[in-house]
Amino acid sequence: MTTTTVEGTTAVSMTTEKPTTSSATRTTEHSVSLMSKRQLIPQAGLWTTKSTIRNTVNVSVLQPGSLRSLSDVKFESVGAISLINDNGRLLLVDTGAASDMERLLQTITVDLVDMFVFTLLLVKGVHIYVYVRSNPVVNAWLVTSVLLFVLHVICIFADWYGILRERPLWMIPKIVLKTVTVFVFMCATPLIAYLLWDDSNVVQFLVTQNTNLEYHASRSTIVIGGSVLIILFTLFTALQVWLLLVLLDCFNLIQARHEQRLIDKCCNLAKESVTLDEIDTVVITHGHPGHMGNMNFFGRKPILFHTMEYVGRQVTPTELKDRPYRKLSTNVEVWRTPGHTQHDLSVLVHNVPGYGSMVIVGDLIPSEEFLAEKTDVMTDEGVWDSAIKRQNANLVICMADWVIPGHGQPFRVLPHYRQKAGCTRLAQQRLLSIH
Repeated sequence: MTTTTVEGTTAVSMTTEKPTTSSATRTTEHSVSLMSKRQLIPQAGLWTTKSTIRNTVNVSVLQPGSLRSLSDVKFESVGAISLINDNGRLLLVDTGAASDMERLLQTITVDLVDMFVFTLLLVKGVHIYVYVRSNPVVNAWLVTSVLLFVLHVICIFADWYGILRERPLWMIPKIVLKTVTVFVFMCATPLIAYLLWDDSNVVQFLVTQNTNLEYHASRSTIVIGGSVLIILFTLFTALQVWLLLVLLDCFNLIQARHEQRLIDKCCNLAKESVTLDEIDTVVITHGHPGHMGNMNFFGRKPILFHTMEYVGRQVTPTELKDRPYRKLSTNVEVWRTPGHTQHDLSVLVHNVPGYGSMVIVGDLIPSEEFLAEKTDVMTDEGVWDSAIKRQNANLVICMADWVIPGHGQPFRVLPHYRQKAGCTRLAQQRLLSIH
């Protein structure tokens, strides 16, 4: 047996003596057949480790990667989630995007603005009520301010719960209340304009209480101050309309996520009969939120990320620090393939029935267009090194028959993809080095 190492990877070639039994004859014929096949397909076995053991291997794409268009002309990056079953050993590659956190931050902004505004209105209503107790307009202002403040506090907690649990129905009270708030302020603006035109004492008090003007100030001063008040109410109404649109956008995304989760539960998880507790290892291809956002669900599982392995609170270095790959199970290897980021990983799965070798690459190859049209849809996120990314993309293309990209549908490695990647040239160089 002769062992040759090419770029840190061990390739094994076998030679046998002339057999003396029929069993040995069949073994020799099988070996010659394998060698002939490798000569016909020189890239077969290129940069791969021992993969002769054939057992039950299954790869399931629980969530294809995608780029979702948001209402503000931005994109939400959602990475692929893949499950590998290697003879009962379950490995999860990437955990998807925790997009609910982004939506939570948006709604927190909305809620903080609401709390500030309605606290200010409540304080102002109490202040005016202290001086003008018998005026019905002031009483209505105070009652409305108190009700809106209390209802907003209740709806804020319901809104946060709905986002964290991905239950869109819990967001509806907040949306309804926000709609009512917009309606109230749209009605209040013309009401204040009417009171100003009618020369109401309430408007005079609102305008002059914080100035040095006498109570019976000139009409022009009242009109100017009242006009400023109307402008402020108009701007606030526009702000409330914008915040309502933000809430509706968050609700639509949560609703879509909730429906997708139900579909996944019925079509994927139920089909695979897998629970979170049954996952043995989690591999994160790189540290962007779209691929590791839900990693907190696997806090008690071994998590492989670049040169470190996380087990609970313990962090230990792995072999990837000193070599390009690590064998995770009989048919599964994890490879260090920097390019999109400095710490990209790719997972290579051998002997998948009907598919051959499959590789899960994260954003190293974001979609098939990266190979077919040389278009990188992830340029907005930035690329650590374009040349190294293309080089490592060629590497995995030469190793695999199928590719599961980070933001596209799985695709077959076509012959012209291998030709563009230079697999034939590299394989010939390898054969020359062996001989």
